[in-house]
Amino acid sequence: MRRRDFIAFLGVAAVWSQQAHAQQALIRKTFALGDTSFAIFLPEAAVVGRSAGGDKVTFDLTKGERLERSLTLATAPPEPGASADRDALLANGSRFEYAVEDDIGGGSGGPIARLSGRLAIGAHVLSVTCTDQDEWSREPAWCRPYLARLEVVKP
Repeated sequence: MRRRDFIAFLGVAAVWSQQAHAQQALIRKTFALGDTSFAIFLPEAAVVGRSAGGDKVTFDLTKGERLERSLTLATAPPEPGASADRDALLANGSRFEYAVEDDIGGGSGGPIARLSGRLAIGAHVLSVTCTDQDEWSREPAWCRPYLARLEVVKP
């Protein structure tokens, strides 16, 4: 296989992989941060990891053996933290301010891109970190549609 054909094949394979990931059935996952319960719809394969203190939760949506993809939500102070260069009003009414870094390091699967920011949902403020690793095409904003369905669970 010629190099050009091989690169074209890798590009098509990456698109197929992303489309298959996006078409997975979503399930409602509930979690608590501090004294507040939240729910988010994520692919069924998402693995949940919680911090010992209960102030952080990570959803691992790894795309393959060597391709990291994760979403971390944590309690955040009400005052702004690091500067954000983008903001959005999401479908659930939350305000999302964030910044994107395309290459924060990586490994054998390629560079890792990171989206980091703050999400204000009702009276709650969460710290958000999304990562995506890929040799050719990194999309750390993959988490935005999921964040748009994040909700506070009423007691």
